[in-house]
Amino acid sequence: MLFHALQSVLLFGGLTVCHTVAGFIPILGIALAALLSLAGVLFWVALIIASLQSKWLKLPWIGDFAEKQIRNW
Repeated sequence: MLFHALQSVLLFGGLTVCHTVAGFIPILGIALAALLSLAGVLFWVALIIASLQSKWLKLPWIGDFAEKQIRNW
């Protein structure tokens, strides 16, 4: 359960930073922010479903980092 929480915090923290940076891009920023919002909702639903089913859904780079942090804790 701790793995899922850490992976989620890392993913959505990164999405928040990217969403903030996209707000400073004049024209393409609006489209990029909309795509990031859609990606955030899709990731959110997928990760919640996997967590509730007790599946170990590991995202490519974030999951490896989260797993390493959990093992070192």
